[in-house]
Amino acid sequence: MALPVIPALKITDRGLVDVEKLTHVELWV
Repeated sequence: MALPVIPALKITDRGLVDVEKLTHVELWV
């Protein structure tokens, strides 16, 4: 799922993910 990225968070089906902690967020979607 390609969802919009907002300043320090990415919205996934799991909720808000801190992209500063999870650089490879795409792998967790």
